[in-house]
Amino acid sequence: MDIFDSAFVSILGICFVTILIMNGSLRRKKAEVISMRRTINDANEHALLEEIRELKIVSRSLKNRNKSLEKRLLHQEDSQIAILNVLEDVDEQRKKVAELTMRFSLATSAAQIGVWELELASGHLMLDKIMRSMFGVSETDEDVNLSIWEKRLYADDRKRTMEQIRNITRKKQEMDIRYRVMLQDHVIRTIRSFGRPIVLSDGSVNRYVGVCLDITKETIIDQQKTEFVSLASHQLKTPVGAISWNLEMLLAGDYGKVSLKQKAIMEEMYIMSRRINDLINGLLNVSRLEMGMFIVEPVPTDVVALCEEVLTEMHPMIVDKEHSLIKKLPKKLPMISVDPKLMRIVFQNYISNAIKYTQKKGKITVSLFADDTRLTFGVANNGEPIPVAEQSHIFEKMYRTTNARAQDPHGNGLGLYLVKKILQEAGGKAWFTSKEGEGTVFYATVPRAGMKRHEGTKALS
Repeated sequence: MDIFDSAFVSILGICFVTILIMNGSLRRKKAEVISMRRTINDANEHALLEEIRELKIVSRSLKNRNKSLEKRLLHQEDSQIAILNVLEDVDEQRKKVAELTMRFSLATSAAQIGVWELELASGHLMLDKIMRSMFGVSETDEDVNLSIWEKRLYADDRKRTMEQIRNITRKKQEMDIRYRVMLQDHVIRTIRSFGRPIVLSDGSVNRYVGVCLDITKETIIDQQKTEFVSLASHQLKTPVGAISWNLEMLLAGDYGKVSLKQKAIMEEMYIMSRRINDLINGLLNVSRLEMGMFIVEPVPTDVVALCEEVLTEMHPMIVDKEHSLIKKLPKKLPMISVDPKLMRIVFQNYISNAIKYTQKKGKITVSLFADDTRLTFGVANNGEPIPVAEQSHIFEKMYRTTNARAQDPHGNGLGLYLVKKILQEAGGKAWFTSKEGEGTVFYATVPRAGMKRHEGTKALS
């Protein structure tokens, strides 16, 4: 028993030790498992945290993108609204333009005003219905150009009119010309054309737009009035001349002695008769110019000597008003082919106006000079300047400025009109400058080659 018990105890001891060893091993395994679980849990938690962090980043990015998209959508909506508003405005403006175009068309149609557009490079003309009717151009004819316009011009006006058009378009000036057209049924119409250049951003001009008026009736009426004035003036010239002549004889004592009172009255009558005679001569000259009856006979002329003659004639007027006269006349100037009678009229008008409309003790400067292309005559004075609002009318027939009427109520307003017409017909030009503090200067030019000859039946007086 003892042996068995000892053996049993040994076995039990061994089993106990074994159990202890196994129990320790199991504890270690459990600890390892717990450790592994913790590691796994930590790894999973870290991965999960990383995923959560990445999801948060993605979420923020998506939110930002959503905000950006929302802003873009709002901007697009605003843009669409703005575009719709612009389209509405454009549509409204289109309606207004269409309405204005219709009104303009009705107005031009009612007034019988023809509208045209000229393309300079090609010479192509766009004509409206009234223009086509005015020039006798068929509505089916689409290829209308300047040469067709030229063919319609009356033969006597063709060369002059085309030169005017070429000069105006070359210089980019506004157009205001008159001419006649001959239609296929031999009807002659008088046309007045207005036009303006279309100036591009670079300053060039590629086309002209304008209107045409049929002024045939007005021209006939003006011609009839001119003929009447010419006839009436001619009929009045003889009796007025006789009155002046008899008054001269009375004043000279040819009809006997007169008292001082009678002489004073007759002197006033003589002055009035001379004014009437000057008016008659002016009206006759105007009618001859407008009817194309006047004569231009250019001959080689010493214009310096001619100017000196006029100044000598007007010397008493200059002395009477105590003016100082400055002459800028060349000592030697080659003979120039001009009509002496017409140049005398130009000299007389410019110089006499300067004397009359310059205050007492004023200064008058008369100048003549020539270059290779033209002769220029100028008269300057330091009198009261011409009102700016009235300057555009200075060369109009019968026009007198307010200050001119105040200084000389007896003028007739024909002198400067005559000067301009004479110079235009002779190939020259008349113009002036007038500014406060700088005085007034009237200029007249004629071509250096001489005046253009004009065949007529009456000389100007």
